[in-house]
Amino acid sequence: MATKRKRRAAPRTAPRRIALALQGGGAHGAYTWGVLDRLVEEPTLSIEAVSGTSAGALNAALLVDGLTRGGAAGAQRALRTFWEAVSREGDAVFNPWRYLEPFPGLRDLTAAWGDAIARLWSPYDNLAYRNPLADLVGPAIDWDNVRSARKPRLFVCATDVLSNQRHIFAGSALRAEALLASACLPTVFQAVEIGLHAYWDGGYTGNPALDPLLPYTEDILIVEVNALARPDVPRNAPQIARRQNEIAFNAALVQEIRGIENINKLLRAGTLTDARYRQIRFHAIAADPRITSLDATTKYQTDVVFLRELYAVGREAASEWLGNAGCYGAVGVRSSIDVKRRYCDLAHGKHASDAGARTSMEA
Repeated sequence: MATKRKRRAAPRTAPRRIALALQGGGAHGAYTWGVLDRLVEEPTLSIEAVSGTSAGALNAALLVDGLTRGGAAGAQRALRTFWEAVSREGDAVFNPWRYLEPFPGLRDLTAAWGDAIARLWSPYDNLAYRNPLADLVGPAIDWDNVRSARKPRLFVCATDVLSNQRHIFAGSALRAEALLASACLPTVFQAVEIGLHAYWDGGYTGNPALDPLLPYTEDILIVEVNALARPDVPRNAPQIARRQNEIAFNAALVQEIRGIENINKLLRAGTLTDARYRQIRFHAIAADPRITSLDATTKYQTDVVFLRELYAVGREAASEWLGNAGCYGAVGVRSSIDVKRRYCDLAHGKHASDAGARTSMEA
């Protein structure tokens, strides 16, 4: 009588644990929406923690809320519902000159003379001021759920206006006002007051902040929205304004990565033996050239067709990253980007015009 052989179970593959760092960028955050929409579909990927700034913080909070309530489908639904609501609200959500809407003649000048107008007008000059993001953020997220979430953990970065210090909202401090603070561009919104403190956009001090992610995993995936490097010197006013914004909002990230990489070097050399420190591996989904080539004014363009185009580009970028053995295959093993060339050389002031173009470092 033949004996039945037990079928050997296939060995389980350990999930690849990562932390996400999501940059801000106004309406360009729809690119990150597409990236996240694809990442949550990957069954071998475990997202341990998420740090976000401005639009990146909005995406991060929606991701955490959706994942903890309904898994991948819940996250996709939460993100889609929010960005569709943004498109219905209109360009006023991110438009720094929305209070000039009743004056078409002035509105037409804002694209060319935005920097000059910002020196003459402020959100405090608008007697009918309201923050349109407040109407979107409040009902979009279950804050009790986000505050109690253990995985992924959420961290939101904002800048204290008076002290110039970075402030990280986490745990019981997470609420709609924290996201409004993180997304508070001072030319667009009045400072967000929480307790005795007033906050502006977190991009000035961390776009996004990486330090809160370090206890959760050795692998950090940065989803970039702003161009790190440009091949040409900007010549006209819109190009100059765009580059000023990119430099200002990339500076804190570059410096923080440089600090972490310096510790990595000490660990590799055996100079630093403190058990509290461990090697951090960096990965990046770069801002697609189709995004970085856009005019800065598109950061407040919320037409549904435009947002869906950015979403599609983001999904495509995430699919390419996941399918690249030199990128996703490096998680848990090594950094999949040349950290020195991409970030640290920029911090040292070296020319790195193509630093942002490389997404993987082949084994």
